[in-house]
Amino acid sequence: ALVGFNCFESVLPVYSQSPAVNAVYPLPVTLADFRRYDAFFDTGGLMHREDADRLPYVDFFLKLFGIDYWKINPAQKRNSIYLKKEVVDELTAELDILRGDGGRLLLFHPTASGRLRSIPEEKIAGMMEGILANSDYRIITVVPVPFRHERVVDLAEKSKSFQHLCYIVSRMDAIITVDTSIYHIADAFS
Repeated sequence: ALVGFNCFESVLPVYSQSPAVNAVYPLPVTLADFRRYDAFFDTGGLMHREDADRLPYVDFFLKLFGIDYWKINPAQKRNSIYLKKEVVDELTAELDILRGDGGRLLLFHPTASGRLRSIPEEKIAGMMEGILANSDYRIITVVPVPFRHERVVDLAEKSKSFQHLCYIVSRMDAIITVDTSIYHIADAFS
């Protein structure tokens, strides 16, 4: 896989979990290096591509890669993530304490890679107040939010790697997020 230099470090742990990816290299590459590849699929600039707004993303990407997406079993279109035992061992006790005696945990993740897809900062407090007033959830965040409450816990420091983030997401009972990696990680854990 060739990945843009600006996101190389962040996607490396994601791609390394796939048996279909042998190696990940940052762009740019020379034309001579580029010519050695058997195939090239440009997955950038998706918003203006045919079917990007009509198909589910997984079907869109399968089609982009030349695969008959309608022939693929829907169960095979799910994300999957392997969790390392040492990460599970490191965080389990703390997440169990946050859950308490049967309490429910909700991950609130208002940010994406850009402002256009993020919840405006001035709306975050009102949303969180609404969740707290209308549910018994303890709200977990993995990014700093401009809101404090005894039932809101910031785990940003504990979400120190992709594996840590995935395990935190896997332990949630519910998630409120924008279209970002959290959504796709949550899918892997149903």
